[in-house]
Amino acid sequence: MHEDLVLRPDRRKGLMYLCAAAALSVAVVASAAVGAGGAAALAAAVPFGAMLAFGAGHIHRDRVVLTEQEVVTRGLVLQRRRARSRVAEVVRATLVAHRGSPGDTLFLLDARRAVLFRLPAAPTPAVKSTGW
Repeated sequence: MHEDLVLRPDRRKGLMYLCAAAALSVAVVASAAVGAGGAAALAAAVPFGAMLAFGAGHIHRDRVVLTEQEVVTRGLVLQRRRARSRVAEVVRATLVAHRGSPGDTLFLLDARRAVLFRLPAAPTPAVKSTGW
């Protein structure tokens, strides 16, 4: 029996973005406190706090799990499952966003070449990997 292969995004990169967002949030809330008072600072702090909590939860929960029977993508809120037997082909492509840097993406396709999953192929360390 094989164990599951669990792939997670690089947490250091996610934490870097989260720290940048936290610094921006502090600057905006402090600016609101100085310019408009405590009520405005509180009104600014609530959505920024929710955004930071959502980002931290996403960094913690985001993963792709490959089992013998299925492929599962898990996020903070959503979870998608597809039978592994439906995956007929894996295509790796380099996509370039408008004015952005190129990024590798994996497409898992079924027998009719319909996309089952689109996964960013950024450096993703395997957490548990045996037998695959």
